[in-house]
Amino acid sequence: MKVVLEVDPISAPLTGIGRYTLALARELRHEPRVSELRFLHRGRLIDNPERLLAGGQAAALARRHLPLRSLARRVYRGFNGWRLRQQARALRGFIYHSPNYTLLPLEGRSVVTVHDLSFLRYPEFHPAERIAFLAREFPKALARADQVITDSAYVAEEIRARLGVPRERLSVVPLGVDPVFRPHTEAACAATLHRLGLRWRGYLLIVATIEPRKNFERLLAAFASLPAPLRRAFPLAVAGSAGWRTAQVHQTLSRLEAAGEAMALGYVDEDSLPQVYSGAAAFAFPSLYEGFGLPALEAMACGTPVVASSASALAEVLGEAAEIIEPESVASIAQGLARVLDDPQRQAALSGLGRAQAAGFTWARCARQTVDVYTRIA
Repeated sequence: MKVVLEVDPISAPLTGIGRYTLALARELRHEPRVSELRFLHRGRLIDNPERLLAGGQAAALARRHLPLRSLARRVYRGFNGWRLRQQARALRGFIYHSPNYTLLPLEGRSVVTVHDLSFLRYPEFHPAERIAFLAREFPKALARADQVITDSAYVAEEIRARLGVPRERLSVVPLGVDPVFRPHTEAACAATLHRLGLRWRGYLLIVATIEPRKNFERLLAAFASLPAPLRRAFPLAVAGSAGWRTAQVHQTLSRLEAAGEAMALGYVDEDSLPQVYSGAAAFAFPSLYEGFGLPALEAMACGTPVVASSASALAEVLGEAAEIIEPESVASIAQGLARVLDDPQRQAALSGLGRAQAAGFTWARCARQTVDVYTRIA
């Protein structure tokens, strides 16, 4: 079976979809049922997607601040389509897999991965140009794809109920946790924590792009309502790039920082994340909507107790291994944080439950189940 995987999402700094794509690219190389594997980047074939991470941060920053982004995206996609047509003959007989909602105009069998429907359910949470682009391209991909892969049964049911895609064209393939996410000792974490100004088991962590869907405003309000000794003992460490519609969040975060009760870490590189997870007293993930919730699962794999939202796919992925809160209730978030931060026994219990839960999710399994999907349509 011959497969071509689109690898456009692989760029630094890696997003969740970029990490998924990179993990698939690595694992598919070892799948015996895949006789030939090619990688498609911006309409041309490349040999090694790992190289896309080199020097990618500057390009990513330029894309973020590019004027007339909607027009630029159309021109860019049109150019990619032209380059793709030059190489289409070499890809005849391949199964084409796009890991990111849309499909390029390639003939033959195709698979598209849809990670969530937040852009349909909560369009106000996204930049306008993203909504316009997906409104135009996403329906085409759903119509053309032989199979639609989702990260969770929750999203698969959403697609069936909301968009009418039949069950037989939907395949649930959960994401995986990289083996680097495991409990690290205090000594192993010392250099990274010192560099970031963090204290071993002395902070509450959240890893997420600062955007409305991640529910930062309520999290900050809940954290600010905790008793002062708890806030000082476990300041909130925010690891994530600035997204959009964040002015109020940054104002509140600045006030907490001035009081010594919060730290804005910015983007934390991939090599440092396992130590940052392992060193935290607890991990907060109060999202209003998630198609999977990989950061919470990675925190669990590092042995860090998780306080997570009851919304969307999180209950399916995290099971009973997290302290569950209601994301639209500031009081519920605060109570969940206090129950974990103020109770070492609860922390230890959740740590053990979380490691066991995360152990069931591997990228090797994700790749194997993805190849099962390819096999069904080959």
